[in-house]
Amino acid sequence: MSSEVDEETNEGEEAPVYSQPVEETEEEISPLDRHPGGEHTWAESLDGIEVGDTWKMKLFKIAIPFVIPAVLFTFLYFVLDYTDWLQLGALAISYLFPPLGKESIIPIGIIEGGFNKWQMTGLIVMVDVVCAMFISWNLPLAKKIPLIGRLIAWLEKKGSKMLSDNPALKTVSWLGLVLWVMVPFQGSGGITASIIGRAIGMRASFVISAVGVGALIAGFLIGTVAEEGWDIIQENLVAGVAMIIVVIVVAIVLFFFYKRYTDKKNQEAREREAAD
Repeated sequence: MSSEVDEETNEGEEAPVYSQPVEETEEEISPLDRHPGGEHTWAESLDGIEVGDTWKMKLFKIAIPFVIPAVLFTFLYFVLDYTDWLQLGALAISYLFPPLGKESIIPIGIIEGGFNKWQMTGLIVMVDVVCAMFISWNLPLAKKIPLIGRLIAWLEKKGSKMLSDNPALKTVSWLGLVLWVMVPFQGSGGITASIIGRAIGMRASFVISAVGVGALIAGFLIGTVAEEGWDIIQENLVAGVAMIIVVIVVAIVLFFFYKRYTDKKNQEAREREAAD
């Protein structure tokens, strides 16, 4: 073989120049930038690529958001009293529908249901994360489901309005999405945040992790305030009411500064868009 190559090159022909293998360069390209429909790995599929998934990938991404709560509530069925189990399930379902959110579901669960802050935080994180998984992985499919599709379409319109009203969200980072999930009273649950995150091109893994971290921090803070406040009210009504008032005032002040900051960022984003 080597003698044949030597003969060809001795005749004055230039040796062929081979380009770098495609496999080496593809590793440096973002999975979301690759040609849709091409073969991809599990990691790339779970990062947001939908077209070209194998049937196993599709089945996994559809099933996991339902398997996680099913397994969890099956386990809780054997651990909790039946009444507590039903109440926890009702709280989880109620959290899916606006206008109820962390700021209402967690205190209700602690005061009315008798659950502690860790149980309620875990419930909120679970619901937000599985919703983020389903939306981030199956948004086109979710739109085709009769009842869920209508809800998704409504949430997409809401997300589009949020993006138009808050242009700074188009350049939001992972930390920005975490903060967005944490802020109550603005529909910042796992579903809405996931739609916004995917709409601005954020990787599915980033969206899911941001939703989980934001829900964990917000759930713990709200749960701590509700739990401690309720204990104080039971011991001393005046002191408990005073604590609640202080917490509300602090929350309003923080929300005011947050709103002022976001308004400033939105104005800067509008000015950049106008300049372009």
